Amino acid sequence: MRGAESYHMEKYEGADKLVAKMNFSEKFADANNPKAGKKYVLNGKEISSDEYAAFASKIFAAEESTD
Repeated sequence: MRGAESYHMEKYEGADKLVAKMNFSEKFADANNPKAGKKYVLNGKEISSDEYAAFASKIFAAEESTD
């Protein structure tokens, strides 16, 4: 099982006008117990692992596996 992932993305118009931002992450549900499973979050809202995988696929256009 791999560790946590966290992404923060920002979209700008021009050099410095922030028009959108988002955060998504995959974390251990219990930092002290990795066997407790994972928690998936998009902009502060918990989502399912399937929703997280589908979203990540769209963002990165392909999933990578290092298992």
